[in-house]
Amino acid sequence: MNYIVHNPYRILGVLSNSPKKEIVANHSKIKAYAKTGKTISFDNDFVSILGTIQRDVKTVANAYSSLALPKDRIIAGLFWFVQCTQFDDEAIVQLREGNIRGAVELLRKDSTVSACINLAVIHLIEEKWTTALYYYTYLINSKAKREELLSIIADNPEFLKEKDFVDLFTDKLLESFPNVSWIDAIHQNEVNIEDKVYNIKNFFETSNVYENLVSKSGKMLIRQITTALANASAVSKKDAKANLEAAKLLEKETKTAIRSLRLSLGKDNKEYKSYSDKVAIQILDNCIDYYNNETTNPRKARNILPLLRFAMRTAVGKIAKDRCVKNFDQIMKECVRMIPEEIEGEIAYIKKQIDEFNKFNAFSSYSGYLNATIGVCYQKMESIKTKVGSNNIHYINTSSDVVTFAVKVIHKEIESKQKDYTSSNHDDLAYSNLKKALEWGKAIYQTIESFPKNVNCSDYFNRQKTDYFRVYKDFFNNDSDNNNVSEEKKVEICVPDSIEVGKVFTLSYSIEDVLGQCRFIEPPIQYLDIIKGPTESVYSKPCILVHDGEVINGCGPICTEYSYQLKANWAGTFIIPPASFFVKGVVYKSSEAKIKVVESVRPRRQDFFNQDSSSGNASSYKENNRHSKKSSNSANKGDSNISTIIFIVIGLIVLFSFVYSIVNPNISRVDEVPSNSTHIEDSSLIDVKDYDNDIIESDSKNEEEGIGEPDPQYEIVYFKTGDKPYKSFYGNGKYDSDTQNSLFIKNGSYCDAVVFLETLNGKKTRHVYIRKDETFTMTQIPGGIYIIKIIQGNSWNPDKDNGAGAPRGGFMEDVSMSKSEDYDPFDYPDPSTGHYYSYEVTLYKVTNGNMSTEHISSSEMF
Repeated sequence: MNYIVHNPYRILGVLSNSPKKEIVANHSKIKAYAKTGKTISFDNDFVSILGTIQRDVKTVANAYSSLALPKDRIIAGLFWFVQCTQFDDEAIVQLREGNIRGAVELLRKDSTVSACINLAVIHLIEEKWTTALYYYTYLINSKAKREELLSIIADNPEFLKEKDFVDLFTDKLLESFPNVSWIDAIHQNEVNIEDKVYNIKNFFETSNVYENLVSKSGKMLIRQITTALANASAVSKKDAKANLEAAKLLEKETKTAIRSLRLSLGKDNKEYKSYSDKVAIQILDNCIDYYNNETTNPRKARNILPLLRFAMRTAVGKIAKDRCVKNFDQIMKECVRMIPEEIEGEIAYIKKQIDEFNKFNAFSSYSGYLNATIGVCYQKMESIKTKVGSNNIHYINTSSDVVTFAVKVIHKEIESKQKDYTSSNHDDLAYSNLKKALEWGKAIYQTIESFPKNVNCSDYFNRQKTDYFRVYKDFFNNDSDNNNVSEEKKVEICVPDSIEVGKVFTLSYSIEDVLGQCRFIEPPIQYLDIIKGPTESVYSKPCILVHDGEVINGCGPICTEYSYQLKANWAGTFIIPPASFFVKGVVYKSSEAKIKVVESVRPRRQDFFNQDSSSGNASSYKENNRHSKKSSNSANKGDSNISTIIFIVIGLIVLFSFVYSIVNPNISRVDEVPSNSTHIEDSSLIDVKDYDNDIIESDSKNEEEGIGEPDPQYEIVYFKTGDKPYKSFYGNGKYDSDTQNSLFIKNGSYCDAVVFLETLNGKKTRHVYIRKDETFTMTQIPGGIYIIKIIQGNSWNPDKDNGAGAPRGGFMEDVSMSKSEDYDPFDYPDPSTGHYYSYEVTLYKVTNGNMSTEHISSSEMF
């Protein structure tokens, strides 16, 4: 781009085929203006598309001298506008006005050499590298067009031989656009021209530009990578900051270069493998030096995690790859243990509250202080849950710390009161204090019962709770005044046992005797649409009273109720989560419930063998047979045998039809047209290593996950390659028409497959169904970092229940699920970079594959 902006022809205000006298005249004008300190502009400055231009005596003199020789004029002319035809005239006017689209539309109507040069320059300005290279190659590959171009610019059609012309072009292209991956551009199979996509497979490979550009680009890439490696290795090992910056810079400078080198030399080339491993190891070494010498940043692991992921992706050799994987796994574990920044404040506050309680509170002051401490900790825990979710390990561990703290305080207080009671010879005051302490401890246990706990805390809590309530029970069993012990309040949940899909139903939670004294803690209702609620109401429970021997209806306890109006959109069994009421520092929690959502009742279909041809009424074959025996003891046994034979024959026909429909999927209730998916052949594309071993599991695995058992009640659906079976749930997917990023998928396994493209934060960007022995190409993939998830199997049941929150439908036989490793992602560039990548995965065992996979469960899949 810089060479176009500062092209000698532009500095002199002319076009590349302007006559010599115009060039001389403009040169004189510019010098005259420069002497007076004034500036001059020309129509051919194209300020609207290239910006302003600065002219001084030196730059003008250099521009004029650089056009003295025919060779120099050709070099500059290849990267500047020319005006030879009427279409050129009109297009130049449009460009001067800044209307690039209008100029392109005009030039595309003409197939002359001048139109191609102008289109090539326009696409360079727009950074559409493949399209620009397409026009240049189209010109240079033709002897007639080369000679015409030489005539236009240098007035000599035989001035340069073909090889010299190609060398001249490629040298200047690489010199003028050093940051462009021309290897990527020349390995594309399609080119975007306006709103249309043209297939150019083998166009570049068969041209005279290809070998020259690939060879020179490879050498340039090696120089670029070597220089970047030298700069990264020159950093002092003790300088943490410098090492981090060096690693980042090395990634930036070599990311595209390494991929281009693979395209240029081939993925099996030793030189490519060597430089890939050198880059990976150097980034790893810089990261290690940063990590070991950074003493002030507690989050240093997170700073290098993306760099280690890139190093792991770049490494090719086993030794380099293993070393990168080992270090990445260690840093990843540290990052998982690291508290997210957004909840650091809440966790620090909770720890401070616990520390202050242990430091300042005498346990004789347990009652108010502990209740208050648990209350404020609970509020902060709710804030943490809102930010990171209820399954976050830091939320669970913090909650566990609060539970452990509370349990220790309870037991220490009870031990103290027991000692006082014993040492006082069962003094009444000590007895009363122990009784109050036991009641208080019970209330605290009820409060923290619902707090999330990790495994260690859960074990500790359960042991201590058992011991505590053994003491509690022994005490109150021996207490003559145990009738005064308050009963635990019950929270009731009311929900129907079953409901039809789409029907609205009521869910309610209620608690007794807390009018105006409770706070409702809403349950996390998921997978059900909340139509309305929660709605608060107060009512009295009915009761039966006996007055003067007469039984009458009366009013029972006052209850506070919170209710929801809910609706389910698909069939299945759903868990209704428990809700809680916070009453005077104590949390009372309901149990959970289940509701079965069924499909709307449809008229029952009559079985084939139950049709009565004479009356049209259904009747059992066995019953009819028994009836005939009763009515005629002399019935001919031959008739019975004939009936039996007919029954067997008909049954075999039906069975054969069913089996044949499975074996031959061309017979289905969904029209099947073989998919004509685009096949992108690219020696650089990625194969999946040992895919059969990685994602096809044994039947025992399927049984453990509750999948793989065929349901004889479902009707099999046959999808075509390219279909989206979960479209109603995930939508059509995300596309970016400005990019040519693609993913070629070949299903060479014995099963059909559904392939998901998913972001690292779990958002599904695209999914597609691919039948066995067929291929499909996902195109226009938005820039970003992705993993893929794969479901493989046979026999699709559209009503298969994949659990709450997941779409319905799935394979019933030979089911397996897997995903690519997080540290081996598919990294697609943004369209603004001017690059795009094409990856390939093969769903069967491929030697020397370089993508790792791991098995996942159904819940992880969805």
